Amino acid sequence: MWYVYIARQSNGHFYVGISELSHEALLRQHGEGRHASYTTRRTLIRIEWAESRDSLEAARRRELQLKKWTHARSRRSSMEISLD
Repeated sequence: MWYVYIARQSNGHFYVGISELSHEALLRQHGEGRHASYTTRRTLIRIEWAESRDSLEAARRRELQLKKWTHARSRRSSMEISLD
């Protein structure tokens, strides 16, 4: 199972990514600096929204779609969709 997520960074910006990790494990690893240098320099503070996909290919397609969204749309969507 793969997860596509929108996370809030410490600078207030959003980060869209994919992972096989649970939300808790993902945030822990980012906090420990065990991820890409981009997010190591811009700490992820909260997962705002996430959804699961059955394959890496499907997760990457969704990630690319979300990365095209504007900041305002990402913020609005993350507020409308709750994590379960």
